[in-house]
Amino acid sequence: MKKKIYLTKLLALSLSAVLAFSACHNSRFDRDEKTTSSKTEQTTAKEEKETTGNSDSNRPKPNSELNAKDKTFTDEEKAIQIAFDEYLDKEYRETLSYSLVSTHFELMNPEDFGITEFESIWGDVTFGDEADEEQQANEEALEELKSYDYTALTYEQQITYDTLLAYLENSVALDEYYYFSAAFSPSSGAQFELPLILSEYALYDEQDIKDYLTVLESCDEYMNDLIEYEKWRSEKGYGLTDQAIDDVIEQCNDILAASEPAFVAAICESIDKCDFVTTEAKASYKATIKQLATDNFIPAYQNLSTTLKTLKGLRAEDGGLASYENGKEYYEALIRQYVGSDKTIDDIIDEVDSSMYSNILKQSLICAKDKNIETKLSEPLEYAKTEPNEILSYLTDMLKTNFPAPATTNYELKYVAKSMESSSNPAFYLLPPYDNSSRNIIYVNPSEEYKDMDLMPLLAHEGLPGHMYQNTYFLSLNPHPARTLLSFNGYSEGWAKYVEHYSYEWSGLDKNVADMLALNDQFGFSIHSRVDLGVNYEGWDVEEVEDFLSDYVADPSIAEELYELSINDPGIYLQYYVGEQELLELYEEAEDILDDDFNEKDFHEFFLSVGPTYYEIIRERMIMWIDEQ
Repeated sequence: MKKKIYLTKLLALSLSAVLAFSACHNSRFDRDEKTTSSKTEQTTAKEEKETTGNSDSNRPKPNSELNAKDKTFTDEEKAIQIAFDEYLDKEYRETLSYSLVSTHFELMNPEDFGITEFESIWGDVTFGDEADEEQQANEEALEELKSYDYTALTYEQQITYDTLLAYLENSVALDEYYYFSAAFSPSSGAQFELPLILSEYALYDEQDIKDYLTVLESCDEYMNDLIEYEKWRSEKGYGLTDQAIDDVIEQCNDILAASEPAFVAAICESIDKCDFVTTEAKASYKATIKQLATDNFIPAYQNLSTTLKTLKGLRAEDGGLASYENGKEYYEALIRQYVGSDKTIDDIIDEVDSSMYSNILKQSLICAKDKNIETKLSEPLEYAKTEPNEILSYLTDMLKTNFPAPATTNYELKYVAKSMESSSNPAFYLLPPYDNSSRNIIYVNPSEEYKDMDLMPLLAHEGLPGHMYQNTYFLSLNPHPARTLLSFNGYSEGWAKYVEHYSYEWSGLDKNVADMLALNDQFGFSIHSRVDLGVNYEGWDVEEVEDFLSDYVADPSIAEELYELSINDPGIYLQYYVGEQELLELYEEAEDILDDDFNEKDFHEFFLSVGPTYYEIIRERMIMWIDEQ
């Protein structure tokens, strides 16, 4: 697997959609025509269902190569299974041994997994000829993987095999065009991650404190490596837009304007809680940290801000990826990884268009039956709970009816430091170590920018039954740790968006209001996704974005903002929106086939048990699961 571990794998983020939409005043929408068409389609589908029924003969058949959970294996097959696990162990050790920082966030006790030495502190930042070596490493891991007899593997091993095979194949495709990937994007760049890592570096023993000093001391070298990479790709014409550079510089200035970096207080507080360190040693460590922050961290951000100014005007093209040679090929591989779907971009565009239309129809029908809906939406919303800890406790109780019991309810709620508000998302969840799933940290951003965001759906997304619930549930099943190194945001963000919208059922709000809020959020994300697809695959310019928006929103002046976001963070909204649509497609397929035998809680348990992977892999297992019902 790749030497370089992207640190964004440590986080699960909430994004906000900048759009508010009401189908009650969408003059472009012909309600009578669309409703008639929809009813005709529903009637036809109902007639077909009544004609064909739901007999076993109409169910899709499981792949004959997939092994059932209870299959009995020969001794020879068991030997292959042992060898396959040893291969995974080796890949896991070798991947983590490249970075002390990544390993520390992945494992509390790396020595238990045979990891005792590291080739670097932060990990390699490779480009040019060195990047070719990474691609070769992925290709070699892929060839070794293919040497194992697939039919001899257990049910869980086959999922891991399929997941790793598709992941490595897509990684090889992405490696061809890695220079399109930015180190410092305004919404998810290293300038945001580095202070968070320095704040949340866990201190399990005194060696961790000593390691932390090394990590902090070398942060300027790591930042400089990233800067050199950004300079290299900018000089080749692939850099950030001038607006994105200004945004990142502003974020750096916010960090530099603080009396001291926010992570200093956080890590010093952690040291004070260490009962394995003397009072004198604590004082010494804290003094060293403050000095290193002055000598290494602050200059790193000063250097980043100064260097970025020199990179303005170097981007070769004004548009998105579609305007570059190989840009569309990179985008296809990127969306494949982000969303986790094997569908073509053209198919995704068609489905986003269709789902937008369906969303408008649903909102219009609510407006038609509830003449007071606009008044209700304009009034202050009264959720069942409003205090963060009370909300999470309430959500924990509510999920028990239609979701499996949570593996843990332990979490720590924190608020983003003032100096980090401008570069942080509305909320985010810090993934726990593989061997310490009780360490769950949820951050909420108290920024004025997000003051109007509703906490209940936000915490449902990040906490329970969202990211925290999904991650800890999967870890409780004891998957091979190699699975946790692979990032599948289409799965994780798709699930988190699904339960965020599900949580509106528990909100205590008027049902029509709750439904409209969920639909409105989905619609906002669909707009972002459609603009992203238009800019990066179809080559839309800002005027075409504005023309598209004029069909759906009252104020299309946000076209420039969405255009910039699509250029500098391509695909970021699709992992949320299309990921959720993929999950809903599985849900509806299972419900349609099983009919009265469908059980929502059982479906949730199935989806969570397969774990993060590509959606076609989940669907294959879902066919097996359906066959067992």
